[in-house]
Amino acid sequence: MRTAIAIVSCSANPTAVHVDTTAGQTCYGTAGTATYYPNMPRLYEFCAGNNHGSFRTYSTATGAYTTHSYSAGFVGDYNSYTYLYSVTISGWSGSDHC
Repeated sequence: MRTAIAIVSCSANPTAVHVDTTAGQTCYGTAGTATYYPNMPRLYEFCAGNNHGSFRTYSTATGAYTTHSYSAGFVGDYNSYTYLYSVTISGWSGSDHC
């Protein structure tokens, strides 16, 4: 995994982006992009905290990549066919947390 955004402590940063995958829980702060390709983990849950941006997934069921936009407060659960390709934080505002 190549990371251009900060990996932060999940417990100390409840407003950070939280991703729960087969690789464990990872939390991101500051603007930028984290890329998991080619070792994409299965995505269980994505929580935006107070951030906005996008994340890209790959579906083994369809063979397609999809880019999802998110805003503060977004939480999504994903099926067993969904793998995380990348996470981008464009900015943040408010006090939403995971």
